[in-house]
Amino acid sequence: MVMGWQQHSNTPGRVFGVVVDTIIRQAPCDVVLLRPSSQASEQQRWLIPVAGGPNVRRALDLLPGLVSLQADTDIRLCHVSPKRPSPSVLRYLDQIATRLGTQIKGTIQSIALRNPQTAEAILDIARWEQRDTILLGASREGLLSQVLNGNIPVLIAQNPNFTVILVRRVSHFEDGEG
Repeated sequence: MVMGWQQHSNTPGRVFGVVVDTIIRQAPCDVVLLRPSSQASEQQRWLIPVAGGPNVRRALDLLPGLVSLQADTDIRLCHVSPKRPSPSVLRYLDQIATRLGTQIKGTIQSIALRNPQTAEAILDIARWEQRDTILLGASREGLLSQVLNGNIPVLIAQNPNFTVILVRRVSHFEDGEG
């Protein structure tokens, strides 16, 4: 299911609004939310934060289709963590870049950063590198965790300067993923 949304909800306990929040939680299929930027852009400069969850994996699976009509794409994969990036994180980024390189025409680069403010670091990268689209996996965090730590995809999605695409993979309890 592909849907658009305009802005953050002011309704207490809701992230995107009553309808969108309900669909995100209950849809029996993958959900892709699109919030266009307030600034039109002809460029196709993507930023894709990766942390390894099933939603970002699904977003990466959809990426070749999302960019297929573009002549040349500039993609920056990023991993932001409060700790120093481990060799396994660097290998993971390289594996993703290699796989995408076989499917997408364009430039694919990656960066791993140490920063305790994940959402702010991602937005800083997007601004510094003049990215116009941010592709995110939806958070699977519970409400309490979101209140205490903030929901990184939501914090990023609230910035109107970038087109944000948020992907939530359908849950498959029978295969052990939730």
